[in-house]
Amino acid sequence: MDNPTESTKSTAYVAHTKPKWKRMNLAEEDQDKELQAAKFYLNLQNTTLNDRSVREAMIRAGVKYSTNAEHRIRTKAKRMKQGSISNDVKEDSKLPLALNPKLPLVLHPKLKDRIRVTQLPSNIIKDLEIIDTKMTEKVNKRNQRDFRFIVNTNLKQWIIEQDFYRLFGETTYNDQSKAFKDNLELFVRDNALMGMGIKFDEIDMSLIFTASDEIVHQTPHFDYEPVALTQKEITDKEQFAWIMLLPLSSAGCWVTVWTGPGVGTNMKIKFGECLFLRSDVVHAGGRREIEKESDTKFIRLHCYLPTAFQKPNRDSIYTLNLNGLPLQDTFWVEDVPEVATSSTRDRKQNKDDNNKIKQLNALMELLSDMKSDVVNVGSNPIKIVEECTANLKKSLGK
Repeated sequence: MDNPTESTKSTAYVAHTKPKWKRMNLAEEDQDKELQAAKFYLNLQNTTLNDRSVREAMIRAGVKYSTNAEHRIRTKAKRMKQGSISNDVKEDSKLPLALNPKLPLVLHPKLKDRIRVTQLPSNIIKDLEIIDTKMTEKVNKRNQRDFRFIVNTNLKQWIIEQDFYRLFGETTYNDQSKAFKDNLELFVRDNALMGMGIKFDEIDMSLIFTASDEIVHQTPHFDYEPVALTQKEITDKEQFAWIMLLPLSSAGCWVTVWTGPGVGTNMKIKFGECLFLRSDVVHAGGRREIEKESDTKFIRLHCYLPTAFQKPNRDSIYTLNLNGLPLQDTFWVEDVPEVATSSTRDRKQNKDDNNKIKQLNALMELLSDMKSDVVNVGSNPIKIVEECTANLKKSLGK
């Protein structure tokens, strides 16, 4: 056999001496941590697996970062996906969350105490059809004084609080609105969220619709102020409040939900279904990019469901985690975050910008109301208001 060239020798030498990781060299405790990290890696999001997610998984599992550890964890995760690591592949509930082929990750049975979609009973569906007719008429009216924009979105909301009769276009309770309230309470408290300590008499409702065809996603957020709990408190199901989303039309509605840091799952809630999210679930309104819906309002009912422990503050959504860092730095709607991690200066600038937008939104709606009020006065006032409104829209980038 001919002698190998220098380059061949070099390649052969490197291939022979290249270090390889070995599971047997790891302590049992470290092996367990890396296995847990691999599970976290899959659970963070099965829609994308990138370096930032695997490092987050290692942090959560208490694994000290190294290139070799990352390689081992990636390999374990790959084997899990292939189904080679499973004690009982026949029982879905025993599989790691990302391995269940029957359900999207966020609806896996292991997450039912945080996220659940439930089929509505027929009597509530019939009432929702009536409510949809009434609310569609209201949404399509030129005068929308009851509705206000949700900051940084193309969503408008009408705050209803506990006045169920307003959903039927009434000014006081009648037999129909009373029956709907009673049926919904029975469904929530004694069925869908039984044993969760829901204070249904403190329900706080809003009617929300999408005001334009533009695809805009909310900032990832909690609807309730996040709180630090002990493991015992977390186990107590009555500690956590919930929210409920009820689509009112056949178009359903869209929401992005996260099970942990990474890319969220943008899911469609169909008419006749009800989405429940526990207060510690990060989420964001906004339909998926590939959905080519035109002039679809996606009218839905958003309800706070408080407990004795957690009450809502409807004037706020909570976009920071318990460490005071923006959720959007690690919870992404897209596969690749559009911006890098926010600095303190950036967060202050964003807060200032949001306050300015709030003020401009309120002023723009006030001017729109003025336009309706002066319609019979003459043409000059209308032109003035139209010009002001146009300038404000430019300021808002609309």
